[in-house]
Amino acid sequence: MLGLSANEIDKILSFVKYVVVGKTDADFKKKIMAKVKEDYDNKLKELDELYKSELAENKDCLEKEFNRIKSIVSDLEVGSTIFENDFRNIFSKFTHLINLQSGPESLLRMLQNINVEDEIKKKIKEFATIKSEDQKKK
Repeated sequence: MLGLSANEIDKILSFVKYVVVGKTDADFKKKIMAKVKEDYDNKLKELDELYKSELAENKDCLEKEFNRIKSIVSDLEVGSTIFENDFRNIFSKFTHLINLQSGPESLLRMLQNINVEDEIKKKIKEFATIKSEDQKKK
């Protein structure tokens, strides 16, 4: 019902990953992207000053990391998960904008937000249109 695999739930329960438990909106994502972009630009400036000889390699690594984070931010929705180190290094700065939690309480909160009757009705309607046997089993 949460749309999470058993592996993802295990990682959340063991505090390896954090999960988005509240609604997100475009404004929130824009604010995070602005801050991430600002940090990215500042790091590039530092690299220009500190590592002239290693500049190209470091810029390439930094750009890959920036694109990875940008992808995570664009996909943030209720039930999205992020690794604990990403939370600690990046998203912990944004706890006033988004509710990320880890551990059993996070799953409990998500389950409490599910309207079971509505979900059952929705799944019954979807089931009739599913053609894949794997999807039907799920």
